[in-house]
Amino acid sequence: MNGNSETIKTTIYLVRHGECKANLEDMNLPPEIDVLTERGKKQAAVFGKHFHDVRFDRAIASTYSRAYDTATKIIANLDDKPELKQDSRIREREMGVYENRRMFDLFHDLFAAAREGTHLLDFEVEGGEPVAELDARMSSFLEELLDSIRQRKKSETILIVSHGVVIMRMMFKLSEWSKDPARSISLKSWEPQKVANPIKNTGYHLLTVEVPKDGQGTTLIDMGKIHQTDHL
Repeated sequence: MNGNSETIKTTIYLVRHGECKANLEDMNLPPEIDVLTERGKKQAAVFGKHFHDVRFDRAIASTYSRAYDTATKIIANLDDKPELKQDSRIREREMGVYENRRMFDLFHDLFAAAREGTHLLDFEVEGGEPVAELDARMSSFLEELLDSIRQRKKSETILIVSHGVVIMRMMFKLSEWSKDPARSISLKSWEPQKVANPIKNTGYHLLTVEVPKDGQGTTLIDMGKIHQTDHL
């Protein structure tokens, strides 16, 4: 960050959806039937009530109903209601052979692969979405988001409602980009072991993105508040 440059700070609430049927049953369910439970609906409403006076300039949700419905219920309880846009790039990963099976089956195979040397984020799912495709769509979303923050030249507060695995991968992707000098991204308060822990339903990471107003210099991303559940 150029010390002589005025900066603009944007705040991002990166939220996991409320409790859904798959969470309750500990199963991998098809997205069309994996809807919010009554508890999940209440969690989303409570989030909105807790942050009722936060003015969100933008709101974005995954196209899967459990995330979109979470965002809808959050917004319904806000004083100022932003327009909600859906984005399929932040939907959860397609789970192939693990669909309609217990989560235990996935974790059993995931950790078995890890013991053989496969990084957890590189685990391929038979019949599911390849890691490269998941990474490409998620990266596209993040790049567009950061570019829009740099170009708008005004402070904003953004609500993003997505899924546990995708949220974790987004955080690690930002860390990866911070190691690339060409991207001019600097991370503050990066704790990879903590980020890798599962995020609770309607838990959220609060990120700040600080960019030079003149467009020159480094983008500073502060990850100082992760796994927040103060509304629950």
